[in-house]
Amino acid sequence: PVEGIRNIFIHTTENDFSTRAEDVAQYQINSQSGSYHRLVDRTHILVENTDDWLTWSTGNYGNDVGLHLSFVARAASSRAQWLKEEKNYGHCCCLLQRKMTTTCPLSFRMWQ
Repeated sequence: PVEGIRNIFIHTTENDFSTRAEDVAQYQINSQSGSYHRLVDRTHILVENTDDWLTWSTGNYGNDVGLHLSFVARAASSRAQWLKEEKNYGHCCCLLQRKMTTTCPLSFRMWQ
């Protein structure tokens, strides 16, 4: 139930930036290894599950109270690599903010 969502959890899939969200989703389906609500790649946001679906992203409590988004990327990427991708991934942050509030200031940047 969406009324139980208290947190937004940000994950990384530990794939190269060039990997497609659909490929990650298909891997998760085939391997039954987990899921997220949204997968974000260089070009778009893939809705993997509806907000009211309990995903397998963290431990039980985190799954119960969170909306889980994962960037198709590696957490260990350098700051320079992430900043190079900002134009590709930055759109997601405004969309998330809109989900939690009603406005998204134009000055909002991914890495402030």
